[in-house]
Amino acid sequence: MPTACDDLEDSDLQKLVFSENSQVYYYETDVSDEPVKLIKKKAIPQ
Repeated sequence: MPTACDDLEDSDLQKLVFSENSQVYYYETDVSDEPVKLIKKKAIPQ
């Protein structure tokens, strides 16, 4: 979900972060690929 530096709406941001099987994941955009894809990544607490 490229934003071209535009602000994200809260509802759009909530679509990028989710839980699955008691783990938290987020989607990150891969701008190096055409068309732009979302990559699922596991959130790791620090």
